[in-house]
Amino acid sequence: SDFMDQKCFVRQKYEIQKLIAKGSFGQIYIGENIITHQKVAIKLKPMNIEEQNNDKNKNIQYDFERKMNKNTTLNYKYYLEQIKPKQQQTQKQVLIYECRALRCLNGALGFPQIHWYGIHSDFNSYALVMDLLDISISDLFKKQHSLKNKFDYKSRPISEKQDITNCNHFSLKTVLMIADQMISRLE
Repeated sequence: SDFMDQKCFVRQKYEIQKLIAKGSFGQIYIGENIITHQKVAIKLKPMNIEEQNNDKNKNIQYDFERKMNKNTTLNYKYYLEQIKPKQQQTQKQVLIYECRALRCLNGALGFPQIHWYGIHSDFNSYALVMDLLDISISDLFKKQHSLKNKFDYKSRPISEKQDITNCNHFSLKTVLMIADQMISRLE
């Protein structure tokens, strides 16, 4: 559903403003903390009918808030405790697993800090409120594509002209910069 027609809030604190991405994972919106005016990302994943009728799900946000107050550090044992192998194979609560993994990372460089996780009952969805990071790789690709199309490339060699016209890949420099950041995140 489109939230632009009316003001909608998650937990009466985070205003949902603009849809920025959607897919099988749900929908991601830019939002704002109405108290601090901090921009946030709000990910909504609709619950299926089984999940809506499951009483366990009604206490998810309370459990999450209780655990958020504990100092969690990234370690393998904690991660295994949080995400049990049996649960990992089910598709039911994908967002809660993402939330737990991000909590383990605890706002490390390149990973968003989690502000709130729970059920947004107005839309029968799981809601995950987190830091709003910079542009995505697909946005970077679109930006690079539009910039390359603006260049005057009449005097360039044929190979470069084809690269600019097709623009179906990143430059080597961009790929190496992205790879460097991805390796750092994995470390």
